[in-house]
Amino acid sequence: MDRVLAAEQAAAARLTQTGQEAQQQLDQARQDALACVNHSLERIVAWQKAHAAALQLRLEALRAQAGCAAAAPAAPDAATVALAVEGLACSLTGGAGDAPHAPA
Repeated sequence: MDRVLAAEQAAAARLTQTGQEAQQQLDQARQDALACVNHSLERIVAWQKAHAAALQLRLEALRAQAGCAAAAPAAPDAATVALAVEGLACSLTGGAGDAPHAPA
């Protein structure tokens, strides 16, 4: 009977020890997973910052390019447009010799 009680106590002690070891492994696994998530988050944030900076540079380049496009030459005045239209009409109707000429 004493041997049975001793065996039960030894088994209970082993169960307790095994439970503690399992808890330690679980805690370590949680810490490892958290470290992995934190590392991934750091990499994502670095990637986002790099791409945000690249997008900002591209946006600035596009704005500068749009600024250059805004400096396009002015449209011709109404008289010049009218002369061009008359000249085109004459050339299309075969009366190219009668077309007025733009002032020099």
